[in-house]
Amino acid sequence: MSGTRTIPYDPDIDVSGDTGTSGTSGTSGLSGTTGLSGTSGSSGIDSSSGTSGTTGTSGTSGTSGISGSSGTSGTSGTTGTSGTSGTSASNLVNKPNLTGNSYNIVDTDYTVVIDDDDADVTNIVVINVPSAVSYPDRILNIKKIGTSQTVQPKANGVETIDGSNTQNLTTKYDSLTIQSDGIEWWII
Repeated sequence: MSGTRTIPYDPDIDVSGDTGTSGTSGTSGLSGTTGLSGTSGSSGIDSSSGTSGTTGTSGTSGTSGISGSSGTSGTSGTTGTSGTSGTSASNLVNKPNLTGNSYNIVDTDYTVVIDDDDADVTNIVVINVPSAVSYPDRILNIKKIGTSQTVQPKANGVETIDGSNTQNLTTKYDSLTIQSDGIEWWII
């Protein structure tokens, strides 16, 4: 009787046999042919370029170099000559007693106060200013203290006071300060 017999499994019985030898490997099969390439995909849509990035901040400045040494001082210049002495002004304020409609400024006058309300004054009071050429740098003050007449300082000959031969003081307490430049008189 041939056939197979089944033996019930018993865990206490070792029924394993020895391992048999491995068989030889079979030959490899032939490689298959390469498949066809697929078609290329379509190109994407062109887009505009992006905006440029912001400019970076500048680096810090380098330190300054050291200063050079100071040069030597120059020699002092010679002293200039002294100027001439001015004329003495003993009548710092002169209020002349008018006996008519004019007054001639004298060498000692500095400030002349004219009272045009004086009884002897009947018209414009002309104040004759000395030659600017004869008195370079001289300063004169002329003040009107009355209300009756015009007080009119008048330059010598063709000389002028601020471009005019005469100036007019018309209101009580009007005053005029002038200075000679050696050619003309100027209101200062």
